[in-house]
Amino acid sequence: MKLFCRHCQAVFSPEELLENCTQSWPDQHWVYFVCPECHKGMNLEVKNEFVFVGFLDGGPGSSFIYERGYTIEGLRVEREGNDLTIHYGSHTRRIPSK
Repeated sequence: MKLFCRHCQAVFSPEELLENCTQSWPDQHWVYFVCPECHKGMNLEVKNEFVFVGFLDGGPGSSFIYERGYTIEGLRVEREGNDLTIHYGSHTRRIPSK
């Protein structure tokens, strides 16, 4: 499975997704991903087996606006303490909360 940056359309793998997430909002299953090519950030919603690309809308309450979604078999997401942990294959990444 390959995903695309919403800014530069660079292609990246689920493993690169894990490596380049810098912060999370565990209650909502949102993460902030920094593209390894253009270095611009984008918001993702991660759920078991799914990744949604979009952006946050702040008013009147925070919500996630979807632009596209991907099915990623084997992707698992769980909250650990105040952080979000994503598992894919042999890769695991604990993403600190904002």
